[in-house]
Amino acid sequence: MASARFRLLSKQYRYRLALTDSISATSTATRGSGFRIGALCLLLILVILPRFDRNTLFVDQPHRDDVQYRRYVEFFRGGPENGLESASTWRPLVPFLAAFLPARPMTAINLVNTFALLGTLVFLLLILRRSGVDPAGEWLGGLLFVLSFPAFYYSTIGYVDPGGLFFIAMGTWLTIRKKWTAALCCAIVGVLAKESAFVLVAVLSAGAWARGRSRKQVVLLSVTCLLALVVVSAAVREMAPGVRYASIWIPSVDAFADNAARPRAWLSGALTVGIPGLILLVNAIRRKLPTAPATLLPLFWAGLAASGAMWLFAFTSAYVDGRTLWPSVMFSIPLAVLSIKPRSSREGHGSIPVPDQPSVGGMS
Repeated sequence: MASARFRLLSKQYRYRLALTDSISATSTATRGSGFRIGALCLLLILVILPRFDRNTLFVDQPHRDDVQYRRYVEFFRGGPENGLESASTWRPLVPFLAAFLPARPMTAINLVNTFALLGTLVFLLLILRRSGVDPAGEWLGGLLFVLSFPAFYYSTIGYVDPGGLFFIAMGTWLTIRKKWTAALCCAIVGVLAKESAFVLVAVLSAGAWARGRSRKQVVLLSVTCLLALVVVSAAVREMAPGVRYASIWIPSVDAFADNAARPRAWLSGALTVGIPGLILLVNAIRRKLPTAPATLLPLFWAGLAASGAMWLFAFTSAYVDGRTLWPSVMFSIPLAVLSIKPRSSREGHGSIPVPDQPSVGGMS
């Protein structure tokens, strides 16, 4: 009897010791994750500051749509609609939010963009963690996003692309978490920021298919998402203030020739694809494919393909620069990291297994 009780007490002691170690390890992992997020967010702010409010100290770039977005902010503050033109008026969300900030229009837009980019970075890190990469992989993915051409060049110069990028990142994260309705709502709101949110149709569809949903369910989700985005986009374009030149871009030979003749069009695109794209290209040549859960790879590839398709469409129908390809980094970065960093051997990165508590039945 004494021997049995001693064995039980010994098991209970080992359990409590393992539980204490587990709590300590989890706490350490959480602190490490918090430090990583904080450090990368600080670095991102340092990267975007030199160009904040379209500072010309490093780069003198001609004004384009940013003038329209500033007028849009003034419109939401009660100003006239004179001077507003499509397609800038198709993207009301960022100017609308900026109108509530006590700052001049350009600064207000860029403050919204800053918060959107910080949120995008956090969601990217969550996506990487869900993909099973180790902390070093999270650092790598975060740095690939922060130390990139579009983060420096396009983030805070009066455009609205960071708003669209934020909703793409959030929608991708919600899809990974199987929050289908929330992801659909995210796409609908995201299209008010930038039409780039249409890539979430492909992400949602691939995510549902990879999760084993039936063909009927996948088709229903895809059609619902696409129709919802089309209806919302059409409604916004119909109600948009100012001059409306067209409701949709039409591909043309002239637009293609104009973009092909502009070095900025293809050079900025190449710089936006950047190191993650180069990593994927080199590994594709070496036939080294990313390793990730089977439920995630189709989602990443679908998002990357949809981003590329949108860029190709824009190249034949509108003025194109690297911003059009910026959404692709939300998928190329996880794929690049997964192709060069082995996944963590721990299931659910950051969690520490705890042994089962000994049963009280051992006393008998």
